[in-house]
Amino acid sequence: MSAVAGIAGERIATDQSGARSEDLVPRLAAALDGVEAWVIARNYKGYDPGDGLTSWVRPLTLGLLFGERVHQQVVWRAPCGCRPLRCIRPLDSTTGRCFMAWGPLLRHAATGSAEELRHATACLDWLVANRSPDPTGYAWGNYRLGLDVQNLFDKGYDLPLGGMSLGDYKATGDLRPVPGRGRSFNIGLTAKF
Repeated sequence: MSAVAGIAGERIATDQSGARSEDLVPRLAAALDGVEAWVIARNYKGYDPGDGLTSWVRPLTLGLLFGERVHQQVVWRAPCGCRPLRCIRPLDSTTGRCFMAWGPLLRHAATGSAEELRHATACLDWLVANRSPDPTGYAWGNYRLGLDVQNLFDKGYDLPLGGMSLGDYKATGDLRPVPGRGRSFNIGLTAKF
């Protein structure tokens, strides 16, 4: 949204082409549907910047670091699609699956669509079935997903080193220890570099 136009005393958001915001929502939904259909039609597979390592040309580099780097850069930066010529096949993308689960989950939360929930669940099931062996959580290559629940039974407690709650004292006149967190569900994504 780059401009705000005043029409009949109302402020209506518009984009650069002058389309009104209420016109943008259906256009955005149609674009998202198109991307989703395109990804599903390709069975969630695609090319990756590092997929030159799966090519038949790689052994010809004789394991030399310089040769592998040149090969990788040729695959990555070629102005035309040279991957099929080097017999590089589209591969499953765990990052793509994460996004293809996240988007439908957001759409399900907004619309309540059972189809979006089914789609997200299928992507998450694939991620669970294809995880790397990691005893501390779920991992895919350089990415690790951590799931954590704290204070599951929502028991009231005081923080051991929390001190006194001066904010409560000013509001209520009651000086008491700082309370601990309530029940919380935490999700973390860690990337290794």
